[in-house]
Amino acid sequence: MSAEEYQAAVDDAANANRALIRNKEEKERLAKQGEEERKKEREAKRKKKAAVLSFNIDEDENEEETSFILKNKKRINDSSDKEASTGAGSDAFRKKTKKNPSVVTDFLPDQERDMAIESEKQRLRDEWKAKQEEIKKDKLLVTYSYWDGSGHRKDITVTKGTTIGKFLQAVKDQLADSFRNIKNASADSLGTRY
Repeated sequence: MSAEEYQAAVDDAANANRALIRNKEEKERLAKQGEEERKKEREAKRKKKAAVLSFNIDEDENEEETSFILKNKKRINDSSDKEASTGAGSDAFRKKTKKNPSVVTDFLPDQERDMAIESEKQRLRDEWKAKQEEIKKDKLLVTYSYWDGSGHRKDITVTKGTTIGKFLQAVKDQLADSFRNIKNASADSLGTRY
């Protein structure tokens, strides 16, 4: 073999080696590209599954429109074909996808409304308790009669909410100066007949 032939063989081997390396790099690039495409397809499938019409208040308006559009892709394409002749486009359809304000949603859970109702209930409870305390402080004039063969009418002032036992004790204290037999009697026995 001559030097020229040898050099040509070395060049051919180097070219072949470079071609193999390029081929290998091309295969790796294609594999990487295919993997990226598969990732994108999986991501698109996942988004498509997740794309549903939502009434979540926290979502942006664009996300709601996008999810509705993704779910109803065929409908959008059909309507945009029809509207293309009128010049309206898909923006007109997107305007239609907003929430309807005339729909009654009172039955749906609403944390702010629940908190407002609960605070209103608490305010009314406190107001009612304050009124009850005020009513209990009101004074009543009670006319009673002590009977010992003849009737002795007397008046006593008590507050609302006074128990019968406390009322009889106050009557006993009031009658004790006028009637000696009352001094030794208990308040419980004043309410009964002998």
